[in-house]
Amino acid sequence: MAENITVVFCLQGQGDSTSPVTPRAKLMIDSVRKHMPHARLVQLSNNDYPRMDGVDDIFRHPNRG
Repeated sequence: MAENITVVFCLQGQGDSTSPVTPRAKLMIDSVRKHMPHARLVQLSNNDYPRMDGVDDIFRHPNRG
């Protein structure tokens, strides 16, 4: 069942939320919420990139290149 699904995605950058990937990430988040409303949504990111609205959790790790 969807209650047991965790969707994990990587989204990182230089701390600029105006990145061209931000609208696509928002579209993906909205799609997951629409089709799997009980799924847990986790963003993997570096220390600088903003947390996306709609995620349940974020795991950060320094970007070492």
